[in-house]
Amino acid sequence: MTPNTHGVPEELEEGELEGTPECALPWSSGKRCRAPYFYEELLDDGLEVEQLEPARKPKKAKKGRANDTGGPASLARVELRPEHSPVTLEDIQRLILWILAEETKPRWCSVENKALVPRVVLLLAHGLDAEAPPPALGTLLGTPVQVRARSGVLEPGQSAHSLLTLARRAPREGPPPLRGRPPTLPAPASYALTLEQMEENGYPLPRLAEGGGGAMTVPAGYLATCAPEAGAAPPRELVALDCEMCLTAEGLELTRVVALGSGGELLLDRLVAPRNPVLDHVTRFSGITPAMLEGVTTRLEDARAELARLLGPDTLLVAHSGENDLHALKMVHARVIDTALLYPHPRPPAKSALRVLASRFLKRTIQKDCHDPVEDARAALDLALLKFSRGPDFGLPASPDARRARLADALHAAGRACTFVDAGASLRQFMGAAGAGVDASDDGEAARRLAREAGKPGVPHFLFGQLRGLHASQVAAARRAAGDARGGDCARALRLRLRRVGEGWVGDAPEATADGGQGFTADGAPEAVADGGRGAAADGAPASATEPATAESEPPSLAEAPSPLAPHDERAALEGVVRAVRSVHSALIPGALLLVVAPQGNTALSAALVGARREAQRGAGDVAAWTPESEEVLAGACARAAAGLCYVCVKGGEVGNGALQAGVQGDSPL
Repeated sequence: MTPNTHGVPEELEEGELEGTPECALPWSSGKRCRAPYFYEELLDDGLEVEQLEPARKPKKAKKGRANDTGGPASLARVELRPEHSPVTLEDIQRLILWILAEETKPRWCSVENKALVPRVVLLLAHGLDAEAPPPALGTLLGTPVQVRARSGVLEPGQSAHSLLTLARRAPREGPPPLRGRPPTLPAPASYALTLEQMEENGYPLPRLAEGGGGAMTVPAGYLATCAPEAGAAPPRELVALDCEMCLTAEGLELTRVVALGSGGELLLDRLVAPRNPVLDHVTRFSGITPAMLEGVTTRLEDARAELARLLGPDTLLVAHSGENDLHALKMVHARVIDTALLYPHPRPPAKSALRVLASRFLKRTIQKDCHDPVEDARAALDLALLKFSRGPDFGLPASPDARRARLADALHAAGRACTFVDAGASLRQFMGAAGAGVDASDDGEAARRLAREAGKPGVPHFLFGQLRGLHASQVAAARRAAGDARGGDCARALRLRLRRVGEGWVGDAPEATADGGQGFTADGAPEAVADGGRGAAADGAPASATEPATAESEPPSLAEAPSPLAPHDERAALEGVVRAVRSVHSALIPGALLLVVAPQGNTALSAALVGARREAQRGAGDVAAWTPESEEVLAGACARAAAGLCYVCVKGGEVGNGALQAGVQGDSPL
């Protein structure tokens, strides 16, 4: 180390000569250096010397990162992750909650600097086709991510409900169960009705005999189950029962009795001849026809005696609304498991139908055309066994605290203001007392009011609206297609509609254009063809929905087929969607995040095909038979309708993210 001309050593390396006092002298320029040998003498002469803090390395300045719009780093930046596509409506809801309420971060989308997002706008556009979206939306909002709907026949209201409500599980009562140890389930006998329940629901019960003494007797003409005689077969531990009745001059009388064992085996199936003249066989509900009772000699007493041999005082009798069965049998039994009460209705004293419980809990369809007592008894048995295996809390209606909470309430709890632009009924359903509502009767009014709210500074933090016009036009088109196909093949007419949608057409095919017959302009808006095919007059007003399609607008290969829909309604509705999104986007305040979501595709088409299949299976005279080809058309329509779209962008400049291009099929010029 060589001293300079002032005798001060040159700058030291970091860590060299540790413990040497550091100072700032006039000739040192504030650099870290060892004090000179005459340091103490300078202090003695009264020279003021500033003691320095230990030197720190300056932090490197972070490089500015551009957001997704190419603007300054003062805006949020959206990053979509293709490996998590397609997404669900719950995933989209989670993104909103993460940005505005600091909840769990979604995996499919990340927003850098999300604290800089002043507003989230959620706009639902029902009916957009995921396979052929208008290119104007992609130019404006970027590449969409594909959405997977729960079903291909959902209504717009169901999708809105999934997005605007969130399931909140009720807090667990009591200590949590020990891990690795199965919960203790109560015995099946614990589900038997109490005496009070049997009395409230009209079950036949014994009563005190006249004359006192405490003796019990059964109503006149009724038989009570009792212990088997010596040497008789032991009674069953569990029996499922179902009876069918018809209307006679004396009221309802037994016509058939069915009993099943605990394993579902058939123990008893007897037709019973009523003693009184039959006024109505009630075939629709009982399945009993006059031909079935011809030659039947079994009477009520005979069938009841056979059933009594299967039952003992401790036998568990499973039935749905079993009071009707026991009254028809004129029988008294004390241990009954009633599936109508085992799975209580949310609004008692109402009771759920057996077919409803079978569909909800067993995923089974019963009673399509008429009641089959074997099928009904097996459904009641399986419902009881399911309850035994799941525990007493299974199948109970949700308490008010466990119902789906509103998204608006969750955002309000986080200090966020919400505004909903929608029809009055939806406002009341989703807004509650936590948000502000703006009524809009149609898509045009909704777009104008959404744009007004989107451009306001400050609040709201969350803005919601939806466009239903495209879906409404698709419903009308599907109904016209089904109506035109009366007396013919409804699936063929709707298959024509599906083919046109697959080729990028909306409504009847427009004239060939430079973009390959798509009927859209270069900016992606639906193009007005020479014959007025865009469905608007010269002044821009929509043309009449009843205006017939011209011959030139029909593709030659399909000219012989009946036109299943009017072209103008759907084209004008799609154009309205593009205009509405543009107006909302242009009105957004800088930095706002816009979500344009098509929860599902053309569900009107798939729903019409489901209806056509149902009518064909019922044998309607003016509907052609349902063929395997028709079933393929239905499967394709449902799969396509179950695919939706979600555009995500931050207002501020250019957009675009090609990472999720695989989520949308095709490279349409639209």
